[in-house]
Amino acid sequence: MDRKQLKSSGIAAAGYGNALFLDEGDEVKANAVVFTPLDGAWTVFATDETAAPIETTRRSFASDSEAFDYMHQCLREQMTARRARRTAQVEAEAARPRPSLFEAYRTMGLTGVLMVVAWIATAIGWLWISPFTYSRADTFRIGVSTDQQGEFIFDAQSGIRVVAVCYSLAVVNMAEQWSLGRHDGGRLARRAIGTAAGTALFSAIALICMVIRSDEIENLLYWIPPTLALFSGIAVALGLAARSPGAQRDEPSA
Repeated sequence: MDRKQLKSSGIAAAGYGNALFLDEGDEVKANAVVFTPLDGAWTVFATDETAAPIETTRRSFASDSEAFDYMHQCLREQMTARRARRTAQVEAEAARPRPSLFEAYRTMGLTGVLMVVAWIATAIGWLWISPFTYSRADTFRIGVSTDQQGEFIFDAQSGIRVVAVCYSLAVVNMAEQWSLGRHDGGRLARRAIGTAAGTALFSAIALICMVIRSDEIENLLYWIPPTLALFSGIAVALGLAARSPGAQRDEPSA
């Protein structure tokens, strides 16, 4: 086997075997198979999770074709071991018993539970002002006579109060998500960004529904909670995304 044949095989691609060629300028990385000329011979070795050479895999060859054959073998073994670990993880997850509600609460904590409640409130809040929630009888009546407009299941005066409460909770939740996300650059930050984006989406939907039924909304103060939720959701999502490690790595160095 030659170098071109090895590189053309999918097993040498990044994320599979991770084949590295130090004579081409590659750097040693974790969980890879390395090819390098050393002391007049061609040397191949695998690396562990810390990018340290696994000495039991180190072999030197007089010809590069033999080295590439061995490298291909190491790549296959490495990919097989990786698949076996993934299969074992999936089986372990499937065999793990589902947590009870109390255990789920302990895992999420009070903040997580409050976040779920605020998310649900945000998602369903717009239903109380939706222009599409006709009663069944009114829906049929609209189909029979185009001169009649059916009544909404929730009248605007009661529905707008629910909307105000739901999106006031959403604004408070956005402050909590910002506090959590800016102190954590990992899973909590990603979850906070998703929550903020979802809040902005549902707030926009609620505002569109309110515009459609604006003639039924007398007090302009009811527009404040969903508007604040919309802008706070956008601000939190963009702010946390800008503070994420990936965004900071993409910034040009001075």
